[in-house]
Amino acid sequence: MESTFAVSMQDLPTEIIEIIASYLSSDDLDACFRVCRGWKSVFNLNRIWRKYCVYPEKYFKAAGCTLGSRGNKDYEEVCFWKKSYDRQKLLWENWSKGRFT
Repeated sequence: MESTFAVSMQDLPTEIIEIIASYLSSDDLDACFRVCRGWKSVFNLNRIWRKYCVYPEKYFKAAGCTLGSRGNKDYEEVCFWKKSYDRQKLLWENWSKGRFT
């Protein structure tokens, strides 16, 4: 009789997570990040998110772009490049919908 066992994302080595992430779009990666706390911790790596950030952080500071998650303990634990990606996405969505001054 064959024995089977389940492996969760949290059990995979970081290198494997990075390989998996390299095949995902930024939207897919963002969806994986939001599945649960376990997956959030797995995909909370600067090396994964940096490639999706087109503009350096200084442009978002100059634009005054902030996220409404200040004071949120969970969001404080998010890696720098994921936060930069979130700011970039928010700024782009607002600009494309004409919500800017």
